[in-house]
Amino acid sequence: MFNYQHILIATDSCEVNSLVLQRALLVYEWCKSKISVIHVLEHVPVDIPAEFVPPEGEDKVEWMKQQAIEKLSENCQKLNLLDVNLIVETGVVKPVIIEMANELNVDLILVGAHERHGLALLTSSTTDGIVHAAPCDVLAVHSDK
Repeated sequence: MFNYQHILIATDSCEVNSLVLQRALLVYEWCKSKISVIHVLEHVPVDIPAEFVPPEGEDKVEWMKQQAIEKLSENCQKLNLLDVNLIVETGVVKPVIIEMANELNVDLILVGAHERHGLALLTSSTTDGIVHAAPCDVLAVHSDK
């Protein structure tokens, strides 16, 4: 029987989706695999809102990445997901996730799948792109239920 060795949980915010996490924990308990959590900052604003203003002299992007790491860590701890590799990158979501999956040699990517409506049905979603480009298995968890 095949066991997953390394799971990459892709989040679309610093809040780890609880349904995606539940699925990850089930796979972890089954396989005792390593877990990494990735969040991609896709649109780093030039003008940062007042509540996210970095201290004087700090690099804005690095400061935002550090804030995201702290939030991911806090949320993982709340959900009892300990000893995970937390990753925050900047760029376009799909290619960054695929690149990281290759770099980390993961054998399963877990990603939330959101229901699309209207014109969004005609466009390719990030989840679809990951499913088709991934170097490994992908578990798309429907999180709109």
